[in-house]
Amino acid sequence: MDRPDEGMLDCIASIEQVRLVRLATGDDILVGLRRYVDRHRIRNALVLGGFGSVSSFRFHVVASTALPPAEAYPQGDRALDIAGMSGAVLDGRVHATSPSPTTARRWGGTWRRAAGY
Repeated sequence: MDRPDEGMLDCIASIEQVRLVRLATGDDILVGLRRYVDRHRIRNALVLGGFGSVSSFRFHVVASTALPPAEAYPQGDRALDIAGMSGAVLDGRVHATSPSPTTARRWGGTWRRAAGY
């Protein structure tokens, strides 16, 4: 089925640097990544991977198929493993996503700043 690529963006880019970032124990993931991006004046980048563990979490997820979609903010104060992370820095804004680390229900979401940060 041939269809024009209406609305699709195609971009070819070269990788200039690869950076490895380790956040300090207890850091809020989104706040730590934002601080790093600001400190190093990173405008655009790809988050190719991430892993580790957290003692609390807060995500943003799309909660319906309606437009505009309903939104939800699952959160909790318990230890969880981060099985993976990917995303991008677009015009200086961090967009990092992870699959749900829970076994009861699978979902993914964008990291959100935790309460108190």
